[in-house]
Amino acid sequence: MTLLQKIELALFLGLFWALSGCHSLTPAQTAKLDKFECEVAALRPYVEPALDAAELLRDVYKGSADLGRVLGTLDTTQAEATALLKALHACAPRAELPEGEQSSIVAPPPAYGNKVL
Repeated sequence: MTLLQKIELALFLGLFWALSGCHSLTPAQTAKLDKFECEVAALRPYVEPALDAAELLRDVYKGSADLGRVLGTLDTTQAEATALLKALHACAPRAELPEGEQSSIVAPPPAYGNKVL
């Protein structure tokens, strides 16, 4: 994107935001935005000089890009790919159980016909 295109996009988004009225995001939308921003920040060091990390991540979400193939094309090492995957997994929200719930988690019984040895 050229500087002129970025300025035009910023003006368009500002005008759209002003005309549509101010509204706050729901907690679910905020969580999705936070996750997306975290994933973009994790992806940026590996692809940013060649590709825009946010656009690549949108394409991965849509299914029109394969992250493994992109990283292979950019000659990413196995150690870098592993570090990237750890960073992306760290962006996922963690489900926390209430205080008393942690001790009451038990495995379900075996399905009918299965034998426990």
